[in-house]
Amino acid sequence: MKYHSKDPGFKTDRLRSQDSTAFAVIHYAGEVNYDAEGFLVKNKDTLFPDMTELMLNATDAMTRNLFQDKSNKKSSGFRGKKRTSLGGQFRKQLNKLMKLLYKCEPWYIRCVKSNHLKKPILFENQMCLDQLRYSGVFEAVKIRKTGYPFRFTHRAFASRFRPISLKFNGSSFVSSLSNNGRCSTGDEDVELCKEILNLKKIKTQNFTSIQIGRTMVMYRAHEHHVLELLRHIALEKIVPLAQRIARGATARRFYQILLQCGVLLTTAMDKAKAGKADVSVLDKALANCAKLVGPMRGMYATEHPLTKECKELRFKMKEWVVLEKLYTTLAQSNVLERIPDFTDAVHRGKLILDVPHTDQQTKLFKTCEEMLENCVSIKLDPLADEALYTLDEKKMNDVLTEAKECMYTSTDIEEIERVLALSEADLTKMQLKKAIELNDPQRRIHREVALKMMYLRQNARQFEFSRFAKLRDPVDYAEAKFMSFMRNKTNLADGMLKFASKPLHISLVEMTTPAESKLAVKMFKNVLGYMGDRKYANPPQLATDILTQCISGSEDLRVEIFCQIMKQLNGNPEPTSMRKGHELMALCLNTFRPPDSVENVVSVYLVNHFPNQGQQWLSEMHRAQYEGGSQTPMDSSSIPAWANQFMASTKRSRYSMADTGTW
Repeated sequence: MKYHSKDPGFKTDRLRSQDSTAFAVIHYAGEVNYDAEGFLVKNKDTLFPDMTELMLNATDAMTRNLFQDKSNKKSSGFRGKKRTSLGGQFRKQLNKLMKLLYKCEPWYIRCVKSNHLKKPILFENQMCLDQLRYSGVFEAVKIRKTGYPFRFTHRAFASRFRPISLKFNGSSFVSSLSNNGRCSTGDEDVELCKEILNLKKIKTQNFTSIQIGRTMVMYRAHEHHVLELLRHIALEKIVPLAQRIARGATARRFYQILLQCGVLLTTAMDKAKAGKADVSVLDKALANCAKLVGPMRGMYATEHPLTKECKELRFKMKEWVVLEKLYTTLAQSNVLERIPDFTDAVHRGKLILDVPHTDQQTKLFKTCEEMLENCVSIKLDPLADEALYTLDEKKMNDVLTEAKECMYTSTDIEEIERVLALSEADLTKMQLKKAIELNDPQRRIHREVALKMMYLRQNARQFEFSRFAKLRDPVDYAEAKFMSFMRNKTNLADGMLKFASKPLHISLVEMTTPAESKLAVKMFKNVLGYMGDRKYANPPQLATDILTQCISGSEDLRVEIFCQIMKQLNGNPEPTSMRKGHELMALCLNTFRPPDSVENVVSVYLVNHFPNQGQQWLSEMHRAQYEGGSQTPMDSSSIPAWANQFMASTKRSRYSMADTGTW
């Protein structure tokens, strides 16, 4: 290290130069670090046998002892097995590698590591530049540029750059070269290359460095770029004309092929429709057309218009062959057991009746069709008659569906189609009339309920709670509050029909007497107590008191209670209070029916604001309407259990409108 310390290509760590074995060699490609520790061991080699034998025969005893074999004192021990030196091992491995490389055709790919983080789309410029410099890529490019990197044979050069000599004469391109730029011998190739380089376009570029050798034309990057540019300029004019000519010729050829295909397909189809040919004639015609079109199928997506028609005719003729075997089997089987098979077979036959077929095929088709009609008629005619008599919508739909599946029609089936095509209201009116005619009270009530709900659905805005005619005017309601400021009165008027946690100062509905109005105010306190908006010891008892007063009280009081419940449910922020309000509404509907004046308002409110469109509550209301209700206040001890059971139940009453559609 001391010897090389002043060499500019040698570098050591000055701080640890006394005891360190590390050093660096500065190459042209960069700095390479080494460590001298273990150099002797790693590079220890075996002496040649001749050298060992020579030293063993030395006259000096000490020299002989230095080369004496420790395992065998005889010098002949070195002759038993030939030892290989490190240099010999290296030569052997190198020869093996070279033999393997000579057997291959190697392609070298220079890989450049773009960054240290191993991340995509991330390039460290200095790192990439160092790799290219250290691997000698720049030196290889420099060496290549000093020579002639672009080399073409004479014929390849002439063929590639001949378009530069072409000129447009008005209808086509003509070459200014001898023999129109074509050559057949090697000498002609050389002369053609010289002519191209002597063209005016190229001669003005002063390409003196282009060399025409014995077999190749060689030139550098500058000349290559100019020649390629001139070639591209020439091709921009030549290629479009060549494409137009080629496309026109191809299209004309394709048109001639389509005419031939038309003749083949027309002839085959005429014979098949006349009954003079079978499916094989159509197969042959289609195969010949496909052969004629051949590779042009990829250029033109269209095909002859008769091709699709011919394929459909072929399919139908094959279908008749299949159906003939099927009809033969079905004609010998029980139609009741195989109605779906008969239906499918007859339907397939009707679709292809326009295709020529044999008399035997026609006979078998008619037989299966008659068997199916007779069987379906026996089965469906009684059902259709019964469905029409009762006007049962479900039965009519079932009969019509089965008739369509079997492709069966009759007078009753047509009448069922007409009835089911009526509007919902007209059909319900017919069903109500039929229920009265048949003296079916349950169905009559069900249809009456359905008609009423249809009416409410169409006129829902008319029966909104805020439009109820018996309600007090909001201004009068606010003015009735004693010792209230103007601002408070405005708030009272706006919140008349909204949730409130404080008692009423007057009834919501116009009462006939002041005593009834006071009773209504008292009942509202019970409503607040049961819904949990005010604290009371026994809320179920409050509900019992409400029911008792409503049963014994006037109709106006019952209207008031329904209005108070709807008011407390309107904008109520507490889920628990909402549930209690739903329970109280159910208790009232179970005990007594709403008066006629408020019935439609309650119905619309239930549908619009209650869970499941108010179906459970509507069922209770209709039960009270048509069965009279319990008319007895429920005992306070029974109310919690009944309310929980009602809220958890999903079972509808017999007056449910489940089949009348959604609101």
